[in-house]
Amino acid sequence: VGLLGDRYGWVPPADRMQAAAQEAGFDADLAGKSVTELEILYGVLDSPDQRRRSWFYFREELPYDQMPADVAAQYSDARRVDPQAQQYAARLDALKARIRQALPDRVRAYEAQWDAGRNAVTGLEAWGRQVLEDLWSDLERETEEFLREAPRTWQAQELRALEEFVEGRAQGFVGRAAVTRELMSLATSPARKDVTQGRPWGVCVTAPAGAGKSALFAHLYRALQQREHVLVLAHAAGTSIRSTQVGAMLRRWVYALARELGIDDPLEDLAKRLEETALAPVTGTSRGYYLWVGFLLMVIAWGVYAYSRQLQDGLIVTGMRDRISWGLYITTFVFFIGISHAGTLISAILRVSQARWRTPVTRMAEFITVVALICGALFVIIDLGRPDRLLNVFIYGRWQSPIIWDVLAITTYLTASVTYLFLPMIPDLALFRDRLTGRVSAWRSWLYRVLAIGWRGNASQWRSLGAAMAVMMILIIPIAVSVHTVVSWIFAMTLRVPWNSTIFGAFFVAGAIFSGIAMLIIVMAILRKVYHLEEYITEKHFVYLGYMLGAFSLIMIYGNISEFLVTGYKLEEGEEFHFRQLFLGQFAGLYWFYFLGGLVIPGLLILLPWTRNIWGVVTASVLVVTAMWVERYFIVVA
Repeated sequence: VGLLGDRYGWVPPADRMQAAAQEAGFDADLAGKSVTELEILYGVLDSPDQRRRSWFYFREELPYDQMPADVAAQYSDARRVDPQAQQYAARLDALKARIRQALPDRVRAYEAQWDAGRNAVTGLEAWGRQVLEDLWSDLERETEEFLREAPRTWQAQELRALEEFVEGRAQGFVGRAAVTRELMSLATSPARKDVTQGRPWGVCVTAPAGAGKSALFAHLYRALQQREHVLVLAHAAGTSIRSTQVGAMLRRWVYALARELGIDDPLEDLAKRLEETALAPVTGTSRGYYLWVGFLLMVIAWGVYAYSRQLQDGLIVTGMRDRISWGLYITTFVFFIGISHAGTLISAILRVSQARWRTPVTRMAEFITVVALICGALFVIIDLGRPDRLLNVFIYGRWQSPIIWDVLAITTYLTASVTYLFLPMIPDLALFRDRLTGRVSAWRSWLYRVLAIGWRGNASQWRSLGAAMAVMMILIIPIAVSVHTVVSWIFAMTLRVPWNSTIFGAFFVAGAIFSGIAMLIIVMAILRKVYHLEEYITEKHFVYLGYMLGAFSLIMIYGNISEFLVTGYKLEEGEEFHFRQLFLGQFAGLYWFYFLGGLVIPGLLILLPWTRNIWGVVTASVLVVTAMWVERYFIVVA
């Protein structure tokens, strides 16, 4: 926005202007020109891009005859008495004429009034509204152009983010002629591998924060782009989510190099294959899919029949009595809440630790969390004799009750997990929106469009998404830990043997992560087989998760030995019967299957090199998941 009244502006001394021009390597006639004119000539009129983004407002002549002479001289060169005043007034008129000729549609005149009482210019309200209207029209135009020209490939999106960064930083570059010349010389000279006999092949520029490194980078980028026979492969970390990944940087450089050479991108086939693989599950179905859905519908139908019998005859049909009032329902509830830790907790830990191999794993883990939480909550409802009174928990619940804590914790965890799942899915939903139009039904296209919430993949959206994910990654870990801790308190807050324990919280959380890792491995194996993801989910992923599984098997073994050794050594009243039933009596088979088959054998399968492969890890995981359900059963029932 350029504001011109009746003053030409400050004209720097000729010697200072010449010195500054020489330092910047600027070859132009600058003598006698004001800073205002130089800014307009070289910042606007010489820049086609900036011309269409600039507005000029020329103030009409003020009533100088009504103003004190010294005040009028402050507002108009024509009212000054120094020798150069008339020359400056003529240059200002010439500058205005040049602006009107170059930008006839982007120059406006505005009126102002002189308030003699306040000794100030007033009456600018109408002009202010005009400026707002002009700027708003430009913003709307540029927004429409941006959305219309939004790049479709991620490489183009990354390049646009880089260009936006360069545009912003290059405007802040001033001086540094010596450094610029040296860097330009180094960048364009032939590379020498032997730095002892030639120029260096690499340069590292360091400086304190705020010294202008980014501006220097942007200036060099622009300058090198103007050189013939020079291909600039530039990168600015932090301008987008992908910009922090070395692999993405190298893939974008390969893409740019292939375009420069006029050949196909050697990595494009891999990207297309990955995209088609991601879209395949939602664009086509197989005979096996319908058979599986049919089987699940039969299971659901049988469950509805059994539940209707329970509602009709009461919980007596479950075999539960006053002595054992919680059975398979609560066992499965605790099991599913534990499985839910596969997603947000494990995924968040992998994200926070920047484990690069996590990429094919995290989405599956996050889905497991949401599904497991929903399943677990359903088993609580099924366990109620009067499910129609569920709302009474919220209306009349007492905060002294661990059950209320549990309801609050699970509700919070489910909300956070759905958010944690949805946020990184937004770019993928936008991919569905853009690629599946015409390939799926109208209502699904509408759903993808709504869920994509206007995602275009620009730099600002990636920054916002990254900030949101950073917050959720930190929040979700304590929420997940608190959930299974609170679940354990439903038992531990009673005086009943063996629930009356102070380590139930830690033991439940460790068991939850243990079973969650195992379930994640099983789901990985199934999806890898069904959707042919062998190229993306490799043996490395199974082995790395297997290491985590093996570590938690040792933690669980330690926890069992610690708990039962201490308790058995003292063997207080009421605990002897429990110990005999667990180790030698009615539940001995279940316990030893859990301890040996679910802890020891899986640990050995991970420990031994010849079984530390996909099938060894999957076998260990199946044993762990089965054994952890059994463990939940004898905790609840035995």
